[in-house]
Amino acid sequence: MQRSKTPPWLLKLVSVLLVLAHFLSPTALRRSTLCAVLPPGRAQLPIVGDTFRLLSPKTMGSYQIASREKWGPVWKTSLLFKQAVFVTGSKLLDEAFREEVRKKTSAFFPPHHKKMFGPNSLLVQSGPFHAQLRRTIQQSLTPQAVSEYEQLIVAEVDAFLASCKSRDGAFALVPELRALMVKVALRVLFGQAASEEQVAKLVEDVTTWSKGLLSAPLTFIPWSTAARAMRARACVAAMLGEWIARCRNGAAGQRSLLARLVNSVDEETGEALSDDAIVDNVFTLIFAGSDTTASSIA
Repeated sequence: MQRSKTPPWLLKLVSVLLVLAHFLSPTALRRSTLCAVLPPGRAQLPIVGDTFRLLSPKTMGSYQIASREKWGPVWKTSLLFKQAVFVTGSKLLDEAFREEVRKKTSAFFPPHHKKMFGPNSLLVQSGPFHAQLRRTIQQSLTPQAVSEYEQLIVAEVDAFLASCKSRDGAFALVPELRALMVKVALRVLFGQAASEEQVAKLVEDVTTWSKGLLSAPLTFIPWSTAARAMRARACVAAMLGEWIARCRNGAAGQRSLLARLVNSVDEETGEALSDDAIVDNVFTLIFAGSDTTASSIA
């Protein structure tokens, strides 16, 4: 049987998924101190501004694309009840992060989201510790490292396309793409060592967790979406903890993204990532890559 040909544009987007994860994430919500004059822009709604458009999986990708086309790479808006400047593009973001280290800027996230991502997430940290996290994590996401994941990514994409072709009738594409992005990220994270059953369970738990990001913070109600999300997070964190221990003991392959994160050391401080920092930023990378990329492709 002839192997289905994967569209080049899809492979390109998926292959850079983890490299660009932090560039496509809500890290861009930080208030900019790059210039005294605010850039152009206008929030859609009073008070809440563009919060719902950005956080909704259905519109987060189109919001960024449409706003960039209208206002340019930097625009002002209102997010999470605060005035904000949205910065896009790797060059401008690098400049913003360098400025962040020198000045007293801080990331703002509601308490619920801090719990969902974890206190060591790039999204909720600021200043020198944020810069240290970025330097250490980026060592695991070099072009050379990402190129080694190509076969895993191609295999998952080919399987997804074959599944789509075998279906009868219409189906919702964005949820399917989001599940694909999560599965690809997990395959890259664990490599071939993880079984299909383990990956399937992780995809289910990550999907449950991600729904809690847009829910009311009712974690004290056991059957609420937020409470289910936190339980799912605990399950994923427990499995990650087991695999991190295996990587530290040399019992797991050293070419997976998780092994690279375990072995990465910050060149300036000589410090490695803690187990908690790895877990928190795995959630960050998966969320940033899966939701935004799926929405953009669709």
